Amino acid sequence: MPRRLLNVLPHAVALLCLLSCAEDLPDKAAITQRGAKATRQSTRTPEHSRVLLVHSYHPEYPWVSAITRGVCSILDEHDVEIEIYYMDTKRKTDEAWKRRAGELASLRLAELNPDVVITADDNAQQYFAMNHLDGPTPFVFCGVNADPSKYGFPASNATGIIERPDFRGTLECANEIRPVRTVAVLSSDDPTSRGALNFMKQELVDVEVVEWALVGTLAERMINRTTAERLGCPAGDRIASRADGAAED
Repeated sequence: MPRRLLNVLPHAVALLCLLSCAEDLPDKAAITQRGAKATRQSTRTPEHSRVLLVHSYHPEYPWVSAITRGVCSILDEHDVEIEIYYMDTKRKTDEAWKRRAGELASLRLAELNPDVVITADDNAQQYFAMNHLDGPTPFVFCGVNADPSKYGFPASNATGIIERPDFRGTLECANEIRPVRTVAVLSSDDPTSRGALNFMKQELVDVEVVEWALVGTLAERMINRTTAERLGCPAGDRIASRADGAAED
């Protein structure tokens, strides 16, 4: 792997979360969509390095596009070609597709032979990265909510950053509006949320959590809100805190 890319990657990893959250980043990616993959408009020479960015989800998902902008805003300055592959496992949630999406990502890896692979969110780790640990290609993961050991991390060829919800910080913000005594935690039923909720349950907070709810549809979410009320969590004191760190009244 070129030494130039090795010097750049630690900075890209360290800044990835911060940059992906910035809404005013310059859109320098120049992405062209082709099915489940996209390639930046650039011509590779022998001096260029190549990075494969594998997303668990689809390109229209705001979280995904923000991560892409964050990665490109760093690597664009260092003459690095970036190829992007979207596994699309948030819209296609059946197990057969997730496995197939991982296989397709592996085929893309073999075709490109990149210098480094970046994998975003849990499904990219479970259905793709895990199959290439301790191999010749370096992997950098991000957006991992589950315990990293679930995916075989750390490994000799893998490093990265984990994602954790700020449960205590969410409660502190809510307390600035009105004192919080009881809380119902509500999130979508997917691998990301399950990992985040497991982490949140380990935190010591000064409120009573009356329900931890993982639901799949809006109707199910409304049913769980009603359940929380029956359990004695008044509407004015209830926080439905999404596991990705956001909060909704």
